[in-house]
Amino acid sequence: MVWFLISIVFLLFACYAIQVFGNIRFNELVKREVENIFKNTVFEDHGVITEKNLSHLPEPVRKYLLKSGVIGKEKVKTVRLNQRAKIRLKPDARWFKHTTVQYFNAENPAYIWYANMPIVLGFSMKVRDKLFMGRGEMLGKLLSVFPIVHANGVKIDQGALARFVGEMVWFPSAFLNDYCKWEQIDDYSAKLNVSINGVDVEGIFTFDENYYLKTFQCPRWMDSEDKEMKTYINYFEKFVYQNGIQIPVRGQAVWKLDNGEFIYWDGEIMEIEYNSMNQY
Repeated sequence: MVWFLISIVFLLFACYAIQVFGNIRFNELVKREVENIFKNTVFEDHGVITEKNLSHLPEPVRKYLLKSGVIGKEKVKTVRLNQRAKIRLKPDARWFKHTTVQYFNAENPAYIWYANMPIVLGFSMKVRDKLFMGRGEMLGKLLSVFPIVHANGVKIDQGALARFVGEMVWFPSAFLNDYCKWEQIDDYSAKLNVSINGVDVEGIFTFDENYYLKTFQCPRWMDSEDKEMKTYINYFEKFVYQNGIQIPVRGQAVWKLDNGEFIYWDGEIMEIEYNSMNQY
């Protein structure tokens, strides 16, 4: 019995040591990738946004951006944010609570999403989701060492860009960039098309009567094995001012399935920073 307990303690110690080593390697990977997506970003002052910059937009989008407070502010180029959230992969699966740090390049659509998901007894899983130059990739490692998820390909590319488009609401001046092609649907909704390196996403943003954001939805690949896309929806809540810009800091990511809506992500932004030279 004593030797059994000693063996368990030794095994736990070995696993902790492996995780510490894995964390260092995983953090180094993420740091390199963050530096890569921000490479050649120029932070020179190019003036502030005026109402004239909004004049070409569909009316509901123009009113939404006016309400968000972008007028008189510099356009956002880079973003760093911290989140507290939970995620699950299937409707009947357990929720994984996690904290994340996410980095965006708003001028040249890219992001790095880096999550720490506690499992049990201090052990965790590290997950990194990425969009860069129109290519997506997801990587997940148990104890930061043992690969359990590694996905890429054309369906992952489309899904990563769809995610980027839905999350632009956290830095709304990006909707003024040239890669955004808008089309008005009615007084409270507009269609947005974004195309990056041959990857296309077309989705619809809806607004309430006061031009607060309500939803974003688009066709998106849910799984790389799927034969057809499903409807992907973002719901937005809790509008507050961050760095002088009004954004939704709470929300859900939802899949519309045959038997109803499946909420697979639910989270809140705890901190957000724009145009910082010290991103990592």
